[in-house]
Amino acid sequence: MDAWKSWIEWLLSWRERLFGPAQIAQTDRETSTDAFLRQFPRPPGDNGRGVHWAHSTSRWGQNDWGFWKEQIQAMNLKWVKVLDDGGGSALGLVKRLVDLQVMPVVRFYRLEPNPGVISSGVIELARRYVELGAVYF
Repeated sequence: MDAWKSWIEWLLSWRERLFGPAQIAQTDRETSTDAFLRQFPRPPGDNGRGVHWAHSTSRWGQNDWGFWKEQIQAMNLKWVKVLDDGGGSALGLVKRLVDLQVMPVVRFYRLEPNPGVISSGVIELARRYVELGAVYF
């Protein structure tokens, strides 16, 4: 459990660096589950609204970002799941989403996902995503 606590504290420190202090809605009655879930980073103004982005790792709207930015804002999206090819193909998109205060969830494409191990290259890539503001993989 100590490892989880350390990991959660580390994630929270990144959230506060990127988005400022957490804005947590207080309720009259709190359960231990509510308190536990609030420890996980959420985007500012989280409304639970999100989408899966493109099924492709190479076409994510970079050529017409203005259009997609307007769509994300018009739909008031707060979560977007993106697909990375294992080589950083979604780094630009993740940066743009974080700039919009949208929480990216990064999936690393693997030809055969299970069973398997995460390579050191993907671990290093995940660190790059964390530096941009991604905390969920």
